[in-house]
Amino acid sequence: MVNSLLIGKAISATLDSSQRLKELVGSKIFPIIADNDTSFPFVVYKRTSLNSINLTKDGCTEDSVSYEFTIVSTKYNESVDIANEIRKVMERPKIVHSLMTLYNNRLIQSTEEYSDNCFIQKLIFQSNIN
Repeated sequence: MVNSLLIGKAISATLDSSQRLKELVGSKIFPIIADNDTSFPFVVYKRTSLNSINLTKDGCTEDSVSYEFTIVSTKYNESVDIANEIRKVMERPKIVHSLMTLYNNRLIQSTEEYSDNCFIQKLIFQSNIN
């Protein structure tokens, strides 16, 4: 069985490994939703889909997982710098975590918007896990 449902733990550990990201947002990286009193800038991540792509009689041996980062800042340049750093950290051929190994990590979509006096960058990644 593949541990793909635990991808949030691997994402958190991978982001924590970036000193530059810590300089940009400190510890304000949250799964699913940010705390109400969080100051800007901050990052939220979540798993958006999980599909089994290699099934055998013994079970699933590989999954394709999509996950999203939302970067929120009151400054446009800051939001783009944070998004760029997340891309540098996450878009690699292989990310090894004690729970799983993520392969073929790639950015598949990026959007930006402005809402409630904040600049929002959204990055959607896809990875294979086996």
